[in-house]
Amino acid sequence: MNGPGGLSTWFSWLPPEGTVWHVAAGEYWDTVRTPHTLGAAAITRLGDQCGPVICDPWTRIVHFLVESGCVRRWDLPETVLCSESTYVAVPSPSADTTGLHWLIAPTFSRCITDPDLLHLALRAAVDSPHHRREGS
Repeated sequence: MNGPGGLSTWFSWLPPEGTVWHVAAGEYWDTVRTPHTLGAAAITRLGDQCGPVICDPWTRIVHFLVESGCVRRWDLPETVLCSESTYVAVPSPSADTTGLHWLIAPTFSRCITDPDLLHLALRAAVDSPHHRREGS
């Protein structure tokens, strides 16, 4: 997948197999960082409209990739917009799930999540009577 015409050709920010790169948010994309349980609920709500999602199983944090600079204000509990001056750890496309990996890998047709749809999905997840804040 990283050979000629593969994902890394199109997405220069994707690291080669077996490596992790720290990529500056705000250049290629921004991310919305959430606790894993909240992110999982949003992924379920978004379905096929969800773009790439990075998962760190050690910190139980996920990052949704959104268009760079498209969000000026983000005011949702338990979430953080990561933009300029933030570096995001990015796994290789086929990283093993025991470490930093993609819950949903980028594809040519799905390279970001619509921030408005993401906000609605996260808001619904936060407001759900079944939602428990991480650590509580």
